Amino acid sequence: MSGTLRDRTRFSKTQSNRISPKNKQFKLNLMIKSSLIALGFIGVSSLGFYSYTHRYLFELPAMFDVSALGFKCEHIKIEGIKYANKEDVKKAINTKIGSSIFQESPEEIRENIEKISWVRTAVVKRKLPNTLKIRIVEYQPIAYWQVDQQLFLIDSQGVIIQAERHRNLTHLPVITGEKAAEKFPGLMKEIDAFPDIYNRITGAVFISKRRWDIILDAKVKIKLPEQNIKSAMQYLHKLEGDHSLSNKDISSIDLRIPDRAFFTLSENARVVKFLNSKDKQA
Repeated sequence: MSGTLRDRTRFSKTQSNRISPKNKQFKLNLMIKSSLIALGFIGVSSLGFYSYTHRYLFELPAMFDVSALGFKCEHIKIEGIKYANKEDVKKAINTKIGSSIFQESPEEIRENIEKISWVRTAVVKRKLPNTLKIRIVEYQPIAYWQVDQQLFLIDSQGVIIQAERHRNLTHLPVITGEKAAEKFPGLMKEIDAFPDIYNRITGAVFISKRRWDIILDAKVKIKLPEQNIKSAMQYLHKLEGDHSLSNKDISSIDLRIPDRAFFTLSENARVVKFLNSKDKQA
């Protein structure tokens, strides 16, 4: 009987030492889950540590004078100013050369700069230990929109620029018509491929919110079609190249019918033509 008991005990131990495939998979899954939980804990801890140190690296210096440690603002680099008032930009930066580079936060400086009328957006960055870099994107004026004898500057997206007129913008075309400001940027994109025409535009009229008349050199009216503006421009470009229309006494060119052009002579040309016909009759 004792031998039988020993055999049973030996059999139980042997059986308990064996791990079935199912138990192996369970232990493997348990190890993987434990590892993932540990990695997640490490990641969260690292993030918390980064946030903590980031705060003390970039917020606390603003509370103390760290200029003695070498963090003086020695250079302020500004890019992108063409129309905005430089003095207004300097006031918005509110950081003096020699002061702590942490005196003002980049976000506050950006917000101040973007309040200036000519500024669309701004990017402000610290370049440690001693440089403040500022990149300004201004509104790009493309025309004056005339409404009830008043002129409003519009930018390349059709937005009215809330700024005083700039002395260097007298070359811009004057446009009229309801929704002209909104639609004019699209027209200019169509004509942009033809610089010999684009650079001569001095005005434009948006007709019945459907189509455009453009004015070249303040004297020649070009009547454009409602659709296929680029094709009309190609035809006009060809006519100009073949016949030098800019040198002719023409007051208007009607391009509303595809591949056709109808010319109207200027008043002076009509008078000369009439006088010439009289001379021939005499």
